[in-house]
Amino acid sequence: MKLKIIGNSFKETGRNIVRHPFITIASLTTMTLMLLVLGFFIAFSMNANSMMDRISQTPPVEIWLRKNVNKNEIDNIDKALASSQYVLEYKLKSPQDHYDQFKERLGEDAELLNSLDPKILPYSFTLNLKSPDMIEDFQKEIEVLPGIDEVQYSETVREFIISASKAVNWFSLIVVAVLFTIALLVISNMTRMSILARAEEISIMKYVGATNTYIRVPYLLEGAIIGLIGGLIAGGAIGFAYVQVYKIAMVNTPITSPVALLQMHEVIPTVILVLVAIGVVVGAIGSGLSVRKYVNV
Repeated sequence: MKLKIIGNSFKETGRNIVRHPFITIASLTTMTLMLLVLGFFIAFSMNANSMMDRISQTPPVEIWLRKNVNKNEIDNIDKALASSQYVLEYKLKSPQDHYDQFKERLGEDAELLNSLDPKILPYSFTLNLKSPDMIEDFQKEIEVLPGIDEVQYSETVREFIISASKAVNWFSLIVVAVLFTIALLVISNMTRMSILARAEEISIMKYVGATNTYIRVPYLLEGAIIGLIGGLIAGGAIGFAYVQVYKIAMVNTPITSPVALLQMHEVIPTVILVLVAIGVVVGAIGSGLSVRKYVNV
C-alpha cells in the first residue's frame, strides 16, 4: 500500500510539472540562477581560503643562532624543528650561505664584501609554520634551546593574515546564508503560485478525502526535483567556466604558487555536489513551507 502511495505521489508530481510548464520553467530558471551565483561564490571562496592558507605559510620565521654555537647545539635545534608540530618546513643557513646571499643582493657592489670573513656571520634556520597563529606557541617551545639568540618574525604580517583569513570565512558564511534564504523565499513563492493555479484540483482532492500527506508530498517532490535539475545545470555551467578560467590563469603559474588556483578535480566535484544538495534541500523546504501555509488541509 505504501509503495502504491509513493508511486502515485511521483505520478502526481510528473503531472504537476507537465500541466504547468510556465511555473515549472520559472521555478527552474530562478533556482538555477540562484545556484549559479552561489556556485561561483563557493568556487571563489574555496580558492580564496586556499590562497590565504598558502600565503599564511609563506612569511618565514628566522631563528638566529649565537656566534659561539657548537655543532651539538645546532643538531639539537635541527631535531627539535624536525619533530615540532608547528613547523611546515625549515632550512639551515650557514655563515657562507649568508655571505653568498649578501653578495648576490649587492650585485655590482659585491666586491665590497671581499674583505669580510664569512665566519663572523651567524648560523640561522629559516622556516615556515603551518599557520601564522602558531608563532607564539612555537616561540615558547623553541627559544629555550641552547644556542638560540633570537626568533624573528613579522608581527604585522602575521596579524594581517589572521584577520584576512577570518574576514574571508565570515564573508563566505554570510553570503551563503543570504543566498540560501533568497532561494528559499523565491521557491516558496513559486510553489504558492503553483498551488493557487491548482486550487480547484486541491479542493477536489480534499473533498474526496485525500490526506494532508498525500496532497503535500507531490509538491515536496516537485521542489526537490527542480532543485536537483537546477543544481546539475548550475554545477555543469560552473564546472565548464572553471576549466576555462583555470587554463587561462595557470598558463605561467606553478601549482605550488601561493596564488595558484585549486586544481579542477579539487573544486568542480565539490561545487556540483554542494549545489545539488542545496538545490534539493531548498526546493523541498521552500515547497513545504508554502504548502503548509497556503494549503489549508
